[in-house]
Amino acid sequence: TRLGTGSGLGDGEQSVPAYVQALLEQTAEGLQNLQTTLSRSEDDRRTTNSSILQLTQRLATLGDQMQRTDGSIDEATRGHIRNLDVHMVRLLDETVTGRHQMVSELRNEIKLLARTVAAVANQPTNVTGESLIRTDSNEDTG
Repeated sequence: TRLGTGSGLGDGEQSVPAYVQALLEQTAEGLQNLQTTLSRSEDDRRTTNSSILQLTQRLATLGDQMQRTDGSIDEATRGHIRNLDVHMVRLLDETVTGRHQMVSELRNEIKLLARTVAAVANQPTNVTGESLIRTDSNEDTG
C-alpha cells in the first residue's frame, strides 16, 4: 500500500508530512504482514485440527481393538498412551496460546493505525491545506 506524496494540493488534497506518510505506510505494511500471518495461522490451525481428529479416530480404533482382546494392556502400551495424551494436551495449549498472541498483535496494529489516522486528522493546516507543522520538506521552501 502506497500513499500519495502529498505534494499536489489540487482538488481538496492536503499535504501529508513525510514522517506521517512514512508512519502510515509502515502501519499499512505491518497490517498486510499481519493479515498474511493470520491467514497462514488459520491454515495451520485447520491442518492441526484435522491431524488431531485423525489421531483421535486412530486412538478410538486402538481402544476398541484392545477391548476386544483380553482387556489387559502391557506397561509399554500404557506409557505410549500417556505420552500421546500429554502431547495432545500440549498441542492444544500451544494452539490456544498462538491464537491469543495473534489477536493481541492485531489489536496493537489497529490501535497504532487509529492513532496515526487521528494524528493526521488533527494536524493543523493553513488555508491552502499546507501543514503548519514544519518538516524537512517545509524548511526548504520557508
